[in-house]
Amino acid sequence: MSELPSDAIKGGGGSLDAEVNNTDAPSIQPQTTKPPPTKLIPSGVVCLRGNLVQETRDDTAVYRITGLWSMGLDQILADPENKLALCSDFEYEHKTESSSGETSASVPAVTFPPSGTYIGSFTV
Repeated sequence: MSELPSDAIKGGGGSLDAEVNNTDAPSIQPQTTKPPPTKLIPSGVVCLRGNLVQETRDDTAVYRITGLWSMGLDQILADPENKLALCSDFEYEHKTESSSGETSASVPAVTFPPSGTYIGSFTV
């Protein structure tokens, strides 16, 4: 690794001129193949399956997830209308308020759905 000359760092906005020779670092190659899909456990674990809807209320973006939950994905898939009543309803909601005066729904989220606290309920 080379030493930086004293005039390589300039103040007020900054400039850094340095040569980096690191042959020990592994080269970073772009990933050309996708990883295998996640294997879902069909029964014996709590499973939620629902729909995400975004709406705007009073300059607040509201993300609401509603659907069915059960003790296995197999139960939800076998009876998506819940006619056998083996599943129960759930609902989660997340609100994102705008601090800039624009409606949050008009400002694209960096991640979707947004991370944060979702408040909701399960029917038992």
